[in-house]
Amino acid sequence: MPRPKKSEQPSVNVSLRIDPKIKFAIELLAREQKRSITGVIEWAVMQALQGQIVRTPSGNEITMLELMDLTWSPDEAERVTMLGIFSPHTLNHEETCIWTVIRSSGIFLRGENPDARGMATTYVPKMNFIKTVWPLLKARGKTLADWPNIYQTTILTEGDLIAEFGEDIMKEAEDRKSVV
Repeated sequence: MPRPKKSEQPSVNVSLRIDPKIKFAIELLAREQKRSITGVIEWAVMQALQGQIVRTPSGNEITMLELMDLTWSPDEAERVTMLGIFSPHTLNHEETCIWTVIRSSGIFLRGENPDARGMATTYVPKMNFIKTVWPLLKARGKTLADWPNIYQTTILTEGDLIAEFGEDIMKEAEDRKSVV
């Protein structure tokens, strides 16, 4: 498998505690493959991503590598939204709460492909709008995540958005037709 393309994003440091025997195995692989230890770990993760299959909410099976390509963004709003669409079971608790606010508010997803009854079968995120109000979405999701009663919910209403961002925000939401 070819080496993954280097990201334009700066690399990050990760501290790991691993068994000494595994560390030795990584060093052996690095010597054999003429890679750095970091290169071996990146290669091994890419191999694991390629071999792991996940099912999307629509029932399609994709590899974790494909999921990573579909959902990765350095922008947190995009990343959480796309994970919510393609693999909600992989969201952490706080991200799940943010996704719940996005889904349940009724103003962040545009329905498409109506069925025979006129009900949308596909929902497309209003990504620019989500990014505009992301601080409020994140705060509301955190509030939901911290609540002791998991059966309570909170959504963002048009009134909440107007109070936070001003009267023109809802007009802006309608004007923005761009998606991901």
